[in-house]
Amino acid sequence: MFGLALSIGALSLIGQKLASSDQLLLALALYGFSYLILIQVWSEYSSTMTMVSVETREVRILNMVLLFLVSAEPFLFNLLTTQVVPIAVGELASILYALDLGAMHAILALFSHSVAIEKKVSSPVEAQLYDSRTESRALVAATFAISALPVFWGWTIYLGEVAIHARFILWVLAPVIAIAGMALIDQGRRLISRLQH
Repeated sequence: MFGLALSIGALSLIGQKLASSDQLLLALALYGFSYLILIQVWSEYSSTMTMVSVETREVRILNMVLLFLVSAEPFLFNLLTTQVVPIAVGELASILYALDLGAMHAILALFSHSVAIEKKVSSPVEAQLYDSRTESRALVAATFAISALPVFWGWTIYLGEVAIHARFILWVLAPVIAIAGMALIDQGRRLISRLQH
């Protein structure tokens, strides 16, 4: 499913009529964003699923939901980047895209949490890694979910003649927010550890 989603995203580039080198670079940058999201989700998914009990009903349902979300990503992204759509449709597509990415990361967080609580790891360091993955994915999921709020469509930043919605800026910043959040969580853990000793 991940390969199909990436292929559909690449095919959307073929149908574009690009009039300038700037448009070509922008189209490649946008595709790169979608590619990085899907590759990161696939990488996290494949490494975590080797540790998760896939026999449970809950995991099977989450797998099916995740695959649907992955398959919907290229369609929604295409609506945002290559289709000429009314503003209301573009806004709704951006909300659905934010929720789609947020839900993907929330499911990854649940899978990492499942590994951590089932104690399927071989060392305390590995257990801490899965705890950190859970928290990082949860922060990214929350960032995407928050970006779906209507206020983040209304706020715009202008770069020359181009208006960029705050929602799009949050999407690009989501990994940075996760890293900063993880650093704060680690600092908090260290502080608590020092206070307990």
